[in-house]
Amino acid sequence: NWEPHRLFGECHLPWRAPSPNMPTPDTALLYIGTCLIEGTNLNEGRGTDTPFAILGAPWLKADAVLAELKEDDRVGLTLSATEYTPRSIPGKSANPKFKDVVCQGIRLEITDRTAVRAFRTTVAIIQGIRKHHPDEFELIKFFDTLARGFDLRTRMIRGESTAEIMNHYALQLAAFDQRRPRLYNADGIPKEYE
Repeated sequence: NWEPHRLFGECHLPWRAPSPNMPTPDTALLYIGTCLIEGTNLNEGRGTDTPFAILGAPWLKADAVLAELKEDDRVGLTLSATEYTPRSIPGKSANPKFKDVVCQGIRLEITDRTAVRAFRTTVAIIQGIRKHHPDEFELIKFFDTLARGFDLRTRMIRGESTAEIMNHYALQLAAFDQRRPRLYNADGIPKEYE
């Protein structure tokens, strides 16, 4: 009887991690965007207690990157510079990127689960990192798999702003929304209860 408009915490069910690196429902909300970090040469929080809620590298200038983000890129989140060291965690991450190396990082903490837009935030962070670390930062081939093709990479390399990229995808989402089956009304209430 799960209703798609509800967040997991509203279901009053125990969280069963679908992956060893998905320890909480908040991790799942962040993963929507921060999974893209797996397609870069940054650590995506594996090797810590907060995978996908922290990202970094030894060379990252986190404060400079965070200064690039606009308010629209931070909605529902508190972002902060931090320092951490990825470690081997048996059963979760045996060999994380930058294992046993101190990383400068960015921590993402959810403040509003209904407002957070992790994909937008991650795109903005990547754009900021590309600007401040053109020689160190790399998008690896797996990025295109995670992004479902070359479009996102191409738009980033072309220099489109985060807002421009999100506007492009908003048109596609609106078109999909018009095609998808309607099981719920605009308020998220199942049609059979209207």
